Amino acid sequence: MDVEASVDTPDFGLSSQNLLLSVCRNAFAQLTGRNLISLGRLVVASTVVRVYGKELFGQYSLLITLLTIAEWLLDFGTSDVFVREICQSPRDGSRFLRILTSLKIFQILGGAAIFISLLYAMKYPPEVIRAGLAASTSLVCFGGVLIYHTIFKATLTIEREMAAELFSVIAMIFMVRYATHHGGGLSSLFFCYAASRATFLVFCVIFGHRRFHLSVARVGLSDVAWGFRSSAAIGTIGLVVVVYEALDVLLLFRLMNPASVGYYSGAQRFISPMVVALAAIGGTIYPVAASYWPVDKTRFENSCQRALDAVFLLAGVPICAIIASREFLMRLLGPDLVAGASILSVLAFVLFVKAITNTLGPILYVIRAQNYALWLVVFAVAMKATLIIALATRFGYVGAAISAVITDSTTAAATIYLLHRHSGFQAKWSVAVKVVLATLAAAYISRSLFFLTGPVAAVAAILMFTGMVLLTRAVRISELRALLKWKTV
Repeated sequence: MDVEASVDTPDFGLSSQNLLLSVCRNAFAQLTGRNLISLGRLVVASTVVRVYGKELFGQYSLLITLLTIAEWLLDFGTSDVFVREICQSPRDGSRFLRILTSLKIFQILGGAAIFISLLYAMKYPPEVIRAGLAASTSLVCFGGVLIYHTIFKATLTIEREMAAELFSVIAMIFMVRYATHHGGGLSSLFFCYAASRATFLVFCVIFGHRRFHLSVARVGLSDVAWGFRSSAAIGTIGLVVVVYEALDVLLLFRLMNPASVGYYSGAQRFISPMVVALAAIGGTIYPVAASYWPVDKTRFENSCQRALDAVFLLAGVPICAIIASREFLMRLLGPDLVAGASILSVLAFVLFVKAITNTLGPILYVIRAQNYALWLVVFAVAMKATLIIALATRFGYVGAAISAVITDSTTAAATIYLLHRHSGFQAKWSVAVKVVLATLAAAYISRSLFFLTGPVAAVAAILMFTGMVLLTRAVRISELRALLKWKTV
């Protein structure tokens, strides 16, 4: 679609000066914000486990997983597409956002209908369906949040979204505490969830209304159709990826029992936030890479390499800490889940391969290789489902974790190949290899040689890891100084 220049020219686009401050601020805000948000969600999960037990926690985790699929239907790739378009044509930012707002109206209706239909089609227990109906009301608010997410991402002001979501999680903690104290059940928990999403939207509007007021003025059906067509490939890829991430819980619920889902979901509570935090690097580099491609391939490749090195360094910290203190971490959620501590060691390795796919995977959209990415994720879903059915029936939830590691590793290798083939980017792996070796050594030494446990083991592993990456020069002062010269022309 040829979008005409709009009469209003809002403050969109990236700074023409030094990008370091904006990129570092965004990365720091997301890493800090995601960890605080994850900590808040851990408090909620721990409350559910301790008050209701692992069986109801398994049902709670199932509905959260289904909501994740529904929430992606509300996004369906539109955020990535509209961020790309706004970064490449910042003067048309307001018009793109009005089109996006119109899209969300249709997507909210469709996403809610599909979510509710899925609840009945899967023939879940009545209490799960009732709680799901309560949860469906949250989709209206989340659709609005996604509009402001696009604004914050395109303008590298994502710290505002982090603050809004953090306020919503804090509200969720207090509401869940109140609900459990007064004997509320599964449905009450998801009314609290819906209220927290409403809080999220309110703060997004407060922080973002100066850049854009919600409006569908001068948007026609042809504009809406263009938005759907432009987002279709990326949206389909994202939907398949979300289904891929949800397969563990969905299949375990069918193959095993809610308790197994509780063990696995408990371990995921520590892994998933780290995956999201690492994805912050990919989210930050996306608008930068979009602004460089294809006019400045040197800076494009430098940006990708710096992001790849950074996520491996950041991934090493939680991995060594998780392996060193896995029993302590599971006990934090509840004594009932300590038996599933071994799964944490297996799932921790997923962070390394996720560091690759979450950082470089979105770059495939920038170079417009999304059709190849679609075939890749479809293959990954089929592969993971097959492995889970084969391994989970024999090894239980540990088999599901092994399936995730094998499939994610295959996907990461394919992502590197596609990016090299379609952009010429050749990744350098010296930093990654040093980080992986340092992570394994730090975790092994703290557990096996020093016989440390709990938070002491985690701290010791992190300190050893830090020393090792410095001694092996995985981090160099000269490279940090080079970042200070990262400017656009």
